[in-house]
Amino acid sequence: MSLLSETQIRAAKPDPKEYMLNDGDKLYLRVRATGQAWIYPCMWNGKSIKLGMGPYPSVTLVQARAKAYEANSQRANGLDPKEVQDQLWRCAPWAMTRRKKSQATASVRPLAP
Repeated sequence: MSLLSETQIRAAKPDPKEYMLNDGDKLYLRVRATGQAWIYPCMWNGKSIKLGMGPYPSVTLVQARAKAYEANSQRANGLDPKEVQDQLWRCAPWAMTRRKKSQATASVRPLAP
């Protein structure tokens, strides 16, 4: 298993055709013309899923490895990593703020002229 280095990641140039750099343990850096992002493809209940770990460089190599390790641990404990990720996203503070704003906006009715 050859691990990626920061130098290799920075040297990865965008190409019109998407390609992947393998970091080992099912963690990949997806390189597209629009940018780079970490993904962790895995199988769950016979279905192939791809977990987005975040864009590079916002998510560093070390952070992406930690997230992939966490997703692998979730799978080993019988949890669907995609569902866990979705639940965390729904409970995030910014998601709560948006939800409260949309509920407040929906409950406000315009005054009749």
